[in-house]
Amino acid sequence: MSRTLWMREVRRLAPFGTGSLLWVYGSRLAYQPPPQGLPEDVFLVPGACLLAPLLLGAISVAPEARTGALAFLRRQPLSLSRQYLVRVTAALAWLLPSWLLLCADSLFAVQAPPPVTNGGPGVWASLWALAFGAGLLASTIAFEALSALFLALAFGLVGSGLLLAADVLVLGMAPLTPQAVALAAFVFAGSALASSYVAFVRGELQHRSVRPLMLGTTCLAGALGLGLLGTAAAQAYTVRAVVAQLPLGGDRSRAGGRLAVSLQGATWAGDEDRVAVFARGGDAPRVLDVRGVRRPVFSPDGGRLLLFDRQRRARWLYDLDRGARAELVARPGTSFDGGEVLWTDAGPLLLAAGSGSLAAFDPRTGESNLASLPKGMRLAGVRPGAHPLVLHDAQRLYAADCPRVPARSEADLAIEPAARLGDGSRSGALSHWAEVVLSPNGRYALCRDRDAARPLVLFDLVTPEAPPRRLPLAAPSAAAPRAAPAPREAVLSIIEDGRTVSRSVERLRLLGTYSYGWDPSERRLALESPGGTVFLFDLESGRRAVLQSGRRSFPGRALAWSPSGRILALPSGAVVDVDSARLLGHAPVYAFLDEERVLLRGHRAAPLSLASALAGGAP
Repeated sequence: MSRTLWMREVRRLAPFGTGSLLWVYGSRLAYQPPPQGLPEDVFLVPGACLLAPLLLGAISVAPEARTGALAFLRRQPLSLSRQYLVRVTAALAWLLPSWLLLCADSLFAVQAPPPVTNGGPGVWASLWALAFGAGLLASTIAFEALSALFLALAFGLVGSGLLLAADVLVLGMAPLTPQAVALAAFVFAGSALASSYVAFVRGELQHRSVRPLMLGTTCLAGALGLGLLGTAAAQAYTVRAVVAQLPLGGDRSRAGGRLAVSLQGATWAGDEDRVAVFARGGDAPRVLDVRGVRRPVFSPDGGRLLLFDRQRRARWLYDLDRGARAELVARPGTSFDGGEVLWTDAGPLLLAAGSGSLAAFDPRTGESNLASLPKGMRLAGVRPGAHPLVLHDAQRLYAADCPRVPARSEADLAIEPAARLGDGSRSGALSHWAEVVLSPNGRYALCRDRDAARPLVLFDLVTPEAPPRRLPLAAPSAAAPRAAPAPREAVLSIIEDGRTVSRSVERLRLLGTYSYGWDPSERRLALESPGGTVFLFDLESGRRAVLQSGRRSFPGRALAWSPSGRILALPSGAVVDVDSARLLGHAPVYAFLDEERVLLRGHRAAPLSLASALAGGAP
């Protein structure tokens, strides 16, 4: 009897199943890539294909009261549980071909839209399961197919929206990964399936009462609650297990014998962004207990560490000497995310330079000050000590004081130069400013002219009376193609077994198209040209050496110096002894802990001897 009923249900659902196939096929044929500059999701025609599982779910179980189906349902010799199973499997028999048609390119001559291929069959299967489960639940509550269809739309939108909101707000799974979306969809689908079964078997549908509605919604609320609790427990276990295995990537900071590194990875529980701190001579890092943080910035003495919370746009301040942690609750605008950090006795100030102005923000109090800059001047950077701001115009460098936050008088609303630090016009070293960067300790300023043929110019800010020093670089060949503007950030991906296991965003140290890196003592400066030639300048003797020629394999990676300044890891992976200009080998060095131990990019935060790294070992 069950086989006869199953065949009857397959024939009954044939018009809807055939319509679903045609709808999916037509949606894929109708897909057109969006115009340049617009996101793919806006034109995601296959998203409408979710109507196929929604319709089949709403039609599969819902009895049509006006045709006497309620009485026929009650007279069936099969139990209600068997009837439910027969109806659901018949609907799935029609749903599976539609899903394969959407996701399987081998069955189809038209390439799948990028949002479909990027999400993967697993994500689409979870979304279809969500829509099908919402249709099933609605079909056991409503007494007519059309009502069930509209009710299924409401269940699908409200239920999945609440579940995703809980994932983001309660579990902190933001930004949502495809795995997290799939998990939320499967939790809702399982909850809806269980609720529809209870409402069908125990709801006494033949009486047309509110009993199925009460049973279905109560079961759905309880199942979603259990699903959320189970997800939270699984996520907590995953986070504890995965933190120690997160790969290194992104920004790092060094000061006072400490090294802060970024740990970044993607799991089903969301994107994990952590910061670990290595003490001088330490083997095991201390992983700070805050999720979603990036861009560690040390105070000059290395005692305090500022972290940027990318999810809530907040800031965290760690006092590493005393073991204290404080959340700086004030949340500035996005313009401060990539700005300078000025450390004062009271705490950090965030600086953001605009057109003719400088905004200073105190994240501890939320107070700010927008001060005007002299005409034609910009902020080059900050340095420790008196007059911490370094400004520049077309040809000169100046020192200035930071405006008070909050402003207490009109004098605090304008920044005036306090001293001149360098003049490029006297010796003709600089024709017109294009870009200026400071060394980490603020001793030197490196200037790039608008004319790319002119050499870079170095100013000693400690002795402003000293003449600027030219840094000669090899002139580009006339036949060489013009270098494209370099990006300010690089997205580095680590591919393992054909899938992306880590994505890290690293702020690049670039001067025009040149990568640069100062040694810890600021006696040497390494510059990598767009063609891959690495120059080493001794700032005390003025000598120049070429460490590498024409090998720019990984332009997104920064140069890494050992604490003594004796060993330099190049973006290409070459590791060089700069004292003897000798190539030691190749390794993807992320940072040096000391002269003998390194951290490797893309691996977990475990020290590895330099010799093992050069031999191809991994932590």
